[in-house]
Amino acid sequence: MTLIQLVKPNPSHIASYVQALKSGWHDMPTGTAPESVLNKIRELEEDPSEHLSLFDDPNARAQPYLLPDKTVAYAVPSLRRWIWNQATHEYCGTLSLRWQKNTTELPPHLMGHIGYCVAPGFQNKGYASFALGEMLKLAHQQGLPFVYIVTNTDNLASIRVIERNAGELVETFTKPAMYGTTLAHRYKLKTGP
Repeated sequence: MTLIQLVKPNPSHIASYVQALKSGWHDMPTGTAPESVLNKIRELEEDPSEHLSLFDDPNARAQPYLLPDKTVAYAVPSLRRWIWNQATHEYCGTLSLRWQKNTTELPPHLMGHIGYCVAPGFQNKGYASFALGEMLKLAHQQGLPFVYIVTNTDNLASIRVIERNAGELVETFTKPAMYGTTLAHRYKLKTGP
């Protein structure tokens, strides 16, 4: 059995994830207010069922949410998974796949199909490279022939992860103001064999 796996979490995984959130790190969007992280911890400790139910959301049941510029974004079909260390029973990171049905296009508020982050202490160990490879298989199962991933031009670790998974640089661009107007690379990755 592989020690690092991509898992759809169940209640037994929650405690390790909550511990990561309590450490001051989170996998929520950049700029998330500290009280939002505390609310998430409270919700997970009281009843994680709704949080867990949305890890597979191919019908976009998730509630609309506010973007950093305060406009409303509506859910798109999505799958989320956690990077999980089977040996130590630890949460290591999160990946998400987003798409629109019958197209490879994304709505304007989503710059890429896949997003990922790895918790401190688990970075630079190959976990993200492995997990991205597994998520590409899930994207293929959803009928996506390719996906786009965006990363800042100075995020060398993320660039290595993408390139290890055969990502091809498509463009370099400036992110919209609500995402910080930083320079970013957009990569295209094939999902099939």
